[in-house]
Amino acid sequence: MDHRALSNDSRRNDHPPPPTPHYDQPSAAQQSEAFQQALNTIEVQGSSDEDTYSDSGYEESLNSAFSSSTSMTSSVRHWDFENGRRYHAYRQGHYLLPNDDAEQEREDIKHATVLT
Repeated sequence: MDHRALSNDSRRNDHPPPPTPHYDQPSAAQQSEAFQQALNTIEVQGSSDEDTYSDSGYEESLNSAFSSSTSMTSSVRHWDFENGRRYHAYRQGHYLLPNDDAEQEREDIKHATVLT
């Protein structure tokens, strides 16, 4: 056996194991008292807000949001084609890579490679 291995083993045996933590368990009477106290302090009350609650304002805002975003302009679907590849027409030149199916497939492969 290696001398260093023996000295490491002897050092490990010199230290007592750490003490286990001691938790005071409450008695059954203390648990019962705490339970009764919780029952007394938590009371369910009927809310008067239930009668006056109305979500009509929410529905109105929801409908207005849909009406403003449901139609898209035809300019969104305009693309520039160069060398057989499709590019964004919106803010032309800011995103230099194409956005066609071949590019989307490349992005999917790149994403899968990063995840593995």
